[in-house]
Amino acid sequence: SLKDSYGNLLIKIEDKEGSLTYNKKDQSWSFVSLKKEGKLKPGFGIREAKIAAESLASSFNLETTLEILRTNMLSGSSTHLSPTQDEKKAVQFEILFTKKVFDSVSVGLWYGGAFSVSFNRSASIVKVNYNPMLVDSENIGTYPLINLKGVEKSLEVGQGKIIYADSDELLANLSRDDKVDFTDIRLVYFSDKKNSIIVPLWILEGLAYVNGKEVYLMVSVNAVVNNYLK
Repeated sequence: SLKDSYGNLLIKIEDKEGSLTYNKKDQSWSFVSLKKEGKLKPGFGIREAKIAAESLASSFNLETTLEILRTNMLSGSSTHLSPTQDEKKAVQFEILFTKKVFDSVSVGLWYGGAFSVSFNRSASIVKVNYNPMLVDSENIGTYPLINLKGVEKSLEVGQGKIIYADSDELLANLSRDDKVDFTDIRLVYFSDKKNSIIVPLWILEGLAYVNGKEVYLMVSVNAVVNNYLK
C-alpha cells in the first residue's frame, strides 16, 4: 500500500503481467501492462481497437450507458507519444469512454464513470483506467454555458488554457501573433476530485504555426458564463 499526492490510500499489486493500482477512497483503478510487445497483428487498427475496447468494457460489467467519447491514434516511442492522424504511423490506439453525468432521475448519491483502454499494434492491452465520479444529484445546479462566440471572445482576451502540446520547445516560442487553426471543439465535464465538483469545459484541438512548423494543441475554456464563476 502507498499514498497518492492527496494522501489517499492506494493498494498496488504487481506481477510479471502488469501492475494494478486501486484507490480506496474514490474506487478508481489503473492497470499497466509490463509485458513486452509481441508480434504485430496484421489488420489491427483504430476500428479493431474500438471493438476490442467495447468488448472489454462490457466484460467488466460497467454502466450500460457508457459511450465512446473519443478515439486517439498515438505515434512515437513508449516514453513520448503524440497524437497522429496517420493510422500507419500509430503505435498505440486509445479509446476513451464517458457516461452522461446528468442522465439519471434517481435522488441521492450515484455513480457516473470514465473508462479508457489503450492497445498496441500487437492488439495487446497497454493500459486500462477506470475513474468513477461520485455525484450528489440533490445538490446539482443549473448554469448557462457560453456559446461558440463566447469561446472565441474568451480566447481573444487570453482566457484559454493550453492543456497539451506535442512540442514544448516550439510552444515556448508561441506568441499571440502566431496563427492557430482549430479543427475540433467539444464539451466535456472535468471531475475535480479535490474540490468534489464537476466543471464543464470547452476543449479545442488544432494546429499552431510557430516559425513555419506545426504544433498540435489542445486548449480548454471554461464553459460556464463568467458571472456564475467564483
